[in-house]
Amino acid sequence: MTAEVSKALSGCLTLEKKALEAGLTRACLIWTEDIIYDPRSRIKCRLNTCGNYGTNFQCPPSLPDIETYIDMNSRYKLALLAQSEEKCASEVYDEAMEKQAKAQGLNLLKALVGLERSCFGLGFPYALASAGGSCKICNPCKARLGEKACAHPELARPSMEAMGIDIAATCRRAGYSADFLPGRLLLTGLLYIC
Repeated sequence: MTAEVSKALSGCLTLEKKALEAGLTRACLIWTEDIIYDPRSRIKCRLNTCGNYGTNFQCPPSLPDIETYIDMNSRYKLALLAQSEEKCASEVYDEAMEKQAKAQGLNLLKALVGLERSCFGLGFPYALASAGGSCKICNPCKARLGEKACAHPELARPSMEAMGIDIAATCRRAGYSADFLPGRLLLTGLLYIC
C-alpha cells in the first residue's frame, strides 16, 4: 500500500468519528456498490407524496434523472452512511413531530455538509452530502416564491430519495435500522467520499 493510499484511508476512517462528534447517532463507511437505487423512490417524488415536487430546488423535476445519479454512484467507491436518532413525545406523525423532524433533518444536513467540507481537506474534492427527506433550509423554498435559484447553494443538497436511493434497503445492507417506530425519529444521510 502506498503512503498516499494509506493516508487517504486513514482520512476516511476519521470521518466516522467526526460524524459522531458532530452529534450524529451512528456512522459507518460503506462501499457505494451497497447503495440501493430503486426507481420507485423517484416515482413517489413524481406522485408528489411529500408536496415538494416542482416547488423545491432540491427536488424533481429540478434535479437530474435517476440514471445520472446511478452513473454518479458508479464513479465513487466509498461513502459514509450516517443516522440521527431522537426520541419524540408523539407516537403518530403530527405537527409537533413534523417540527422536530424538520429541525433534526436540518441538523443532519449541516453535519453532513460539514463532513463534506472536511473531505476537501482530506484530498477528496468530489465529496457530496445528501440527507433523507426534502430540503428544510428555507420555509418556504424560494422556488415556491418564483425565484430562479436556491438561496443557500452552499448548504442545500438533493435528498437521497430524490436521487433515487432506497434508504431502507441501503440501511439494511449496512446493518442499520430503517424502521419507523412510535416515539422515535430516525433520519438517514449519506456522504459520497471517493
